[in-house]
Amino acid sequence: TADSPPALAANAFRDGIMSLGKAAQFSGLSMSAFIKYLADLGIEIARPDETTPHETQDLSGWLL
Repeated sequence: TADSPPALAANAFRDGIMSLGKAAQFSGLSMSAFIKYLADLGIEIARPDETTPHETQDLSGWLL
């Protein structure tokens, strides 16, 4: 249901209110189960920001 601990934790994580670790703990699920739960809801755990292009360019030498 929408008011279950996993659902509340997913919403809090999606909205940036809780970190991934805190949200997983609040949900009562293991970290891996919570990540799968988020994936099933279409919520990504990686959040690109303004530094992402620079960071991925820095990694290109390591990914050869």
